[in-house]
Amino acid sequence: MKKAVRLTVVLLVFAIIINLVSCKSQEMPERQTLENVYKVESFSLPEGMEYVNSLFKTDDGYIVYGQLYDEEGGYTNKFARLDNNLSMVGDYFDVGIELDENSFIGDIQLAEDGSCYTTVSSNYYDEESGYFESNYYLAHLDRDFNLINQISVTELLDIDSSQYAYVYNLIALDNSKIAFLGENTVYVADGDMNVIFKKTSQDINAEYISSITKIAGGVLVTYSDKEYKMKAVKIDIETLSVSEEYDLSSVGYGPYFTASGEYDIYYVGETGICGYKLEGGENTELLNYMNSDLMDFYPGVLIATEDHSFLCTSWDNSDPSMSRMVITKLSPVPDEEKQPKYIITLGTLYISNYNLYRQIYNFNRTNDKYRIVLKNYTEGIDYSEDSEYTYEDAVTKLNSDIATGNIPDIII
Repeated sequence: MKKAVRLTVVLLVFAIIINLVSCKSQEMPERQTLENVYKVESFSLPEGMEYVNSLFKTDDGYIVYGQLYDEEGGYTNKFARLDNNLSMVGDYFDVGIELDENSFIGDIQLAEDGSCYTTVSSNYYDEESGYFESNYYLAHLDRDFNLINQISVTELLDIDSSQYAYVYNLIALDNSKIAFLGENTVYVADGDMNVIFKKTSQDINAEYISSITKIAGGVLVTYSDKEYKMKAVKIDIETLSVSEEYDLSSVGYGPYFTASGEYDIYYVGETGICGYKLEGGENTELLNYMNSDLMDFYPGVLIATEDHSFLCTSWDNSDPSMSRMVITKLSPVPDEEKQPKYIITLGTLYISNYNLYRQIYNFNRTNDKYRIVLKNYTEGIDYSEDSEYTYEDAVTKLNSDIATGNIPDIII
């Protein structure tokens, strides 16, 4: 089957190329450059580290927090400092919290003063009685990752200590504040971990609060409403006031990342990384996966710079026998550095064949004269009952392109 798919794609492309170079009566099409093309550079993790949980930008480089595995299959979590070239500086740092085999670090966030906030879970299980207890804490670490203070979540939220309570999606804000979620509720606390703001899902007319993201001037709270449409409100970090509702139906369920420049958030879309403006609901694709020769790319932690470059964790699948996590730098390619090529358009309503994607990807990476561009007519469908763009619209658009002579070079 794989050989058949490969042969089909090769023959189709070959036929198009023959047609391009043999039509004497027609002028050759002009070579074109693509939009939203990024340069991809991958960097190995610090020696011994195999998985990164958190990645942060500092004034003089980066901080990573991740797992180091031993020969017996166990692991320890440590911090490492990296310079701006992503090379490790000095030795690993231990977490300044006493952890036993049943204790775990959760979210970690770097504050503007260089200190860290983190969630900690501590579990207890008695095999004889079957008794299980789980306790959650919020901890504050200094610049060298030593413990400054910690508080139980029950004390933090001012509830009875016998109740089960936890917090997650911790983020560090400006002015020494932090925000987090817990029990379908968003909280803001000061630098001493005193809660100063609280809004439940009912307070913002939400069915379920899905995430919070740091944005300029505050926190973006994203949620599904009673009709399960994605919405958001902004909490102003100075006044602790809540904005009017924003519609996020066009950006999906995330994940969302802190943006820079003119955008409020970045998000990972179907075809690439996009910027989104809350006012007016404007979407802009910045990085296109296919145009940038990125396949099987699933960015994890993502950091952005002012020029819309990105640093993220991802997986390197170049070795068929194993995948390894890497730190990937994504930088916009200037127009003058792009190589013009003859464009072959492949139109489709739906592609589910992974091998076909792989053949297109390999062709584009290795051919210096021609390039296949995918035109997906179903892109933009959210498949909700009130979607503004439906599958029937996609079929109509394809038929219209065929009828008007705007037909793709290949249709699958």
